[in-house]
Amino acid sequence: MGKSNRIRSNRETAKMSTPVSNQKKGVPGWALTLITVVITVAILFSFVAMMFSANGVIRRWTKVVSSENYSVDANMMSYFFATEYNNFLSQYSAYMSSADKPGMLSLNPNESIKAQMFGGDPATGNTYYDSMLLGEFQGTWYDYFVNRTVESVKSMLVYCEYAKDNNIVLDETDYASIDETISTFRLYSGTDNADTYFSQVIAKGVKEKDVRKCLEYSMLANKAILEIAEKIDASVTDTDITSKYEGDKLKYNQVDYLYYSFKVNYDDVVKEYKADYKKANDKELTDAELKNHENDILALYRDKIWDAQEKAKELSKIESAEEFTDALVKMFAEKAAEDAFNSKAQNPTGILKDNKASLIEEIVREIIAEIKDGKTDAKVAVEIPKDEDGKEVAKETAIKVYGLDTTVEIAKIVNDIKDTAFDKVISEKKTYTVEKANYISDEDAFSKWAFADGRVTGERKLIYKNDGEGATKKEDITNKQGQSITYVYYLTKSQYRDDSKTKNFSYAFFGNKEKAEAAIKAMKEDATFKAGTFTTETFESIANENGSQGFQRITDYQKGGMQVSAFDTWLFGDGVTAGSLTATPIQDTSSGMYIVAIYEQEGTENWKVDVKSTIVNERAEAESNALIAKYPINVRDRALKNIKYIGLQ
Repeated sequence: MGKSNRIRSNRETAKMSTPVSNQKKGVPGWALTLITVVITVAILFSFVAMMFSANGVIRRWTKVVSSENYSVDANMMSYFFATEYNNFLSQYSAYMSSADKPGMLSLNPNESIKAQMFGGDPATGNTYYDSMLLGEFQGTWYDYFVNRTVESVKSMLVYCEYAKDNNIVLDETDYASIDETISTFRLYSGTDNADTYFSQVIAKGVKEKDVRKCLEYSMLANKAILEIAEKIDASVTDTDITSKYEGDKLKYNQVDYLYYSFKVNYDDVVKEYKADYKKANDKELTDAELKNHENDILALYRDKIWDAQEKAKELSKIESAEEFTDALVKMFAEKAAEDAFNSKAQNPTGILKDNKASLIEEIVREIIAEIKDGKTDAKVAVEIPKDEDGKEVAKETAIKVYGLDTTVEIAKIVNDIKDTAFDKVISEKKTYTVEKANYISDEDAFSKWAFADGRVTGERKLIYKNDGEGATKKEDITNKQGQSITYVYYLTKSQYRDDSKTKNFSYAFFGNKEKAEAAIKAMKEDATFKAGTFTTETFESIANENGSQGFQRITDYQKGGMQVSAFDTWLFGDGVTAGSLTATPIQDTSSGMYIVAIYEQEGTENWKVDVKSTIVNERAEAESNALIAKYPINVRDRALKNIKYIGLQ
């Protein structure tokens, strides 16, 4: 298959957004036996079999996965496989490898997945995280996706059997939804029948009726799952929640803290020593000569670790959270300004070279003051003057920068340095400020300390790791692990239950920004919105009128649940009250869709949602295990080899 067709297949299959997988059928064993009888018959049958296979007939005859009342043939398995594969590519695209760059996952979708081993080829020397991200598996990536598909289909059939036993059936609305999906496929195909389309984007012989059956099975299973979920959710009482919490507070309580880590790496010390040697002796230190300097390098390594530990001890003496934060910001600013200066003013000359220290000092001073005032964007160090036409004056124009006589060209460099350093400090401050941290285990030194009984806000903790741990004097330090890390923790809020409230809202999503903007405009112009009586029903109606591609009501939403930071900034921001709309469409970068939402009201306390979620998951797992035991599923392993997908390499 040509690359352009394969790419088209992947793109087209990705449009099949209904969460189902595709399976395909293989030539049955009896046919292979019949072919060997006589040569004449063999030739004739081979021709017939080829024709049947091309049309998907043989694959449609073969059950690949089946339960008592339902079966999935190879054509259906191909659909499920294609969907499983493309959903994976979409979800993990940022982690995949390419020909010239290894990723976190060893999978390179541009090469044959039948030739790539899960976990990667050890001979490459690359480190991959396949098992860490996806769980343990042995085999090729093709085997992995077949296994995922089979497990998904097995689960689907279990719930289809449950649906049959509990009189759950598809209704007119369900069939209308399936018809709409099929109509979309026909639109892609450009005909009244999508058979050709499916043969082009999935596999030869896969027809519209195969895909329709997949959608029906998937929707039936989803209805069963929804019914079970609703029953389990309704079964959880307030008493259940309280009892569960009281029995394991450590699992649900949280802490807030600030921290910093002082790190020393032995390899960095070696590089520094070699650079200093070259500067002092005007020659490189060879690897052979380096052995004669090991004691001196170790002494330098010890000095740096001891110095880092002393700095950590000084930081740990700070009693006020505000002063601790100020100290962190100062360290961040000094490092960020130095790095930004070296990056933006490479090989400095003139005023930049002669006044580097004073310029950095001024930049650091301003950054600290602005962040302390709550600024999130840097104020320019120097305002660049403009001429009478509103254009910036020439770069040679004289101007003062922090009291120094220089030019606009230099002023712009200083502005760039400050802006870059400011953004870095904001990022670092966010990294080292931790809220709502959960207990990990007693194996984690910080968790064991922070969640200990009697711990109070304002306490500090030093934790030493690797080289230097347990050293009472500098000479005790050895180079065994090649690094030393000293952590300083400040507990800004001791162990607590998260009583803050979740949020309830509804949202519609749109395929393009223009439609989303039109919907917001129409909503704000609605009489009920102006009167303050705007309802969720009106919101949904106007969204539909303006081309919404879907609507969803969310209750007990917890921050970070949608993984769209701009949305959380709006929803949890100041001034959002019942009936508030998103001022502008918010794009979900993972899907590309544009979100328009209406805030309704506060939901349940976060701790209750966390505890209830645990109970629901436990009961759901127990129910799932019971159903798996009740409804046995048969998999014909030999038929799995017949799964086909045009989009594969």
